[in-house]
Amino acid sequence: MSTLAWLEQTEFSDWVLTAFSGFPLMLTLHAVGLAVSMGLILVMDLRLLGFFNFVSYKFLQRALLLAWTGLGINFLSGTVLFVPRGVEYVGDPAFLTKMVLIVLGLGNTGWLHGQIVSESGTWSSEVAAPVPVRYWAAASLLLWFGVIASERLIAYVGR
Repeated sequence: MSTLAWLEQTEFSDWVLTAFSGFPLMLTLHAVGLAVSMGLILVMDLRLLGFFNFVSYKFLQRALLLAWTGLGINFLSGTVLFVPRGVEYVGDPAFLTKMVLIVLGLGNTGWLHGQIVSESGTWSSEVAAPVPVRYWAAASLLLWFGVIASERLIAYVGR
């Protein structure tokens, strides 16, 4: 906890909170990363569930690389947004829920991406993915919507 308190006192933390470009820039990057990553993951999940049959699995393989880039942007901007309020956030149930759901969502998305890369060549392009993959795609939808909901609740629950 003392490390988090120290981080809150740094010039960097002060820049994030008080500079004209600090907080707005990081929040904008976080929103862009969220839109890119969640939009593409949503398309992947729905395609695996049998919707959007016009979207090829080859396209999903390439699009998911962009989704991972969006998640990377979210990691970096989220870390910057965390620094000035780390002590507050580690006690916030909405923030802790978000972190758990992100870890689960990343694992799930990584597994689904691996299935698309290694197995989709054997799947019919006209139907949904195999049943086990569909279960994980449905779980992915729940996990990532949970991340978004808990992210929004951070502003209201812990304060």
